[in-house]
Amino acid sequence: MFYPAVDYLVIILLLAFLMVTLFACIFCLRHEYIRKESEKRKKDFFKKKELNITEFSWFRYNQHNETGINITMDKTIIVMVAVNGRMFSKKYSITSLTFDTKNITEAALYENGIVTRKLTLHRPVSDDRPAGVPSKQPIRTILLCIRQKDHTDDISFILYQGRLEQRGHNYTIIKSKANSVILLLKMLLTNKI
Repeated sequence: MFYPAVDYLVIILLLAFLMVTLFACIFCLRHEYIRKESEKRKKDFFKKKELNITEFSWFRYNQHNETGINITMDKTIIVMVAVNGRMFSKKYSITSLTFDTKNITEAALYENGIVTRKLTLHRPVSDDRPAGVPSKQPIRTILLCIRQKDHTDDISFILYQGRLEQRGHNYTIIKSKANSVILLLKMLLTNKI
């Protein structure tokens, strides 16, 4: 008498498991498609602009968004790749900003809105490292802000957005890459002043 009910229950559980597996596979395939499409559009953009993608320092945030920074003696190029939209309709946008490296007067690194490193490139040159974020507080955003000559506003670029523990490996990698960008600016521009 109880056997048919148990059989139906097993069949329902089996179907539920198969449906969950199917949706997980579709989600993974969709994620992979978005990643490949983003990479394809990024390569096309770089080919059109005649830039070399490997010369950029890349910072990835929010799963599909990226910021790439290339600093040379003559110019600084910052490329932002953004993927927005719903599950099945994604919009890809790639924008770049190019400016003269010699016109940079300040560069600052912000973590959770607190300045953790500030490089001033006009006389006197200073590389300050004010107090950082409290060690137990997770990092939500890391920004690079650049100020140009004759401009009052900073240009801000997102290097990370999400949640990072300060003792974690990913935080160390992102922080060291961001510090290397500021150090490169310091090395290139200190001799020009």
